[in-house]
Amino acid sequence: TLAINRGESLKILTVKVNIPDRVKSDFTRWCIHNRWRTKTFAIEQFNAIIRNAVEDSYKRLILPFLTRSYRTKLTSAAEKESIAMFVRNLRQRLLVCPVRGCVIMGVDPGFRHGCKLAILSHTSQILHTDVVYLHNSGQQREAEKLRHLMMKYSCTNVVIGNGTACRETESFFADLISRCYFHPLDVSYCITNEAGASIYSVSPEAVKEMPDLDPNLRSAVSIGRRVQDPLAELVKIDPKHIGIGTYQQDVINLSTSP
Repeated sequence: TLAINRGESLKILTVKVNIPDRVKSDFTRWCIHNRWRTKTFAIEQFNAIIRNAVEDSYKRLILPFLTRSYRTKLTSAAEKESIAMFVRNLRQRLLVCPVRGCVIMGVDPGFRHGCKLAILSHTSQILHTDVVYLHNSGQQREAEKLRHLMMKYSCTNVVIGNGTACRETESFFADLISRCYFHPLDVSYCITNEAGASIYSVSPEAVKEMPDLDPNLRSAVSIGRRVQDPLAELVKIDPKHIGIGTYQQDVINLSTSP
């Protein structure tokens, strides 16, 4: 229902509600035989006037009213379910168990502009930021750069955003880990939802928190912190940008208040 409403508002499609013909016949019959039934014998011209008036009122007033009422009920039910779904998913996302006590490398994957890295301390402090080009020529050189950073900061956890080039970046790290490339470190990786990271990176909150950092690198920081402490990081992002609902942006301007 919300998808249809959005398509209609964008003038991509038109919506028509088909009311069964029996509704019109029942309405007409009730009006003539019950509502305006004459107590005495009526001439045919009078009955014709009543019938024409009833048919005109049904076409101009009753039919649009029924259509609006039906669609309003459908939309109301859809909006309630959309908000309920959003609430369930948001609660689940915010209450994910944080990964504490370890150094994490957040990776915002990309092809042309490279993969943005942010190494975070166990208290989410930014230790180092960089850009590596894992999907171009010179992969061995970039792999050595990664190994140097992992060793320098004793980083054992890699968090990869699920955006563009996610699978290729995952394959690159998985191959290095399978070859024990970071030995003696026992390195593991995970993939996290990066929805809203790019929007947050240019928000006033991000600029205030990381004024000297490039927006692309802020995204990598946000991705890493989502695993370290989901609740503390996700509350900085407008709820409708977290990507956990269906058409919730079409329902209302969601508020972050309880």
